[in-house]
Amino acid sequence: MIIGCEPVHIKHDIDHKIKIDINKDRKPRPRPRPRLFPNRHNPRKEYKTVSYLNLPQKLRQRNYNGGSCVHASTVSALRWQGQHKMADWWRDAYSGGEYSDRHITRMNQAGIKYAYTTSGNSNFLEWAIRNRYIAGITWGGNHMVNLVGFDNTNAYILNNNNTNKIIKQDKQRFFQQWKNEGGWAFALIYNSPPPDYYISMK
Repeated sequence: MIIGCEPVHIKHDIDHKIKIDINKDRKPRPRPRPRLFPNRHNPRKEYKTVSYLNLPQKLRQRNYNGGSCVHASTVSALRWQGQHKMADWWRDAYSGGEYSDRHITRMNQAGIKYAYTTSGNSNFLEWAIRNRYIAGITWGGNHMVNLVGFDNTNAYILNNNNTNKIIKQDKQRFFQQWKNEGGWAFALIYNSPPPDYYISMK
């Protein structure tokens, strides 16, 4: 099925080979952890990392031209990894509905580094988030969004139809829904930003 446009028949019986070993992780660029000074007013204050990959609001690509969700998800993933020139080029070059084979061909033609699955391999998504890669995933029917995080119980989703908030969904329900909707996902393989810290009150 073409994503973001009218349905067309696409073969799903071919399990495309993931181009890198998802059992091996890449180390993100380190960010110095903030120094923790004693706080006599509130000794329970500490630094933690957010639960999802927090792409800044201005870099979150909204859906455009009446239905370009695959391309919007690609642009957001490129921006997350600092590939801004490529993101701008992709935004100008492509719009409308898309399907996996053509999307892969276009990434190859553009020289983009990527990995992908069309077989609903949940290990692929776990690997992507563990390595701080924003993934593009089929979700919510004939639609593609960005997966931006997991915790023990939830998945975190950036929907290009409404980029003002991050959607939280039960993790098991998320995996089942993703597999039922074709199990297509891709991740771009560049250096990702280090974690953001926030102050937590126990």
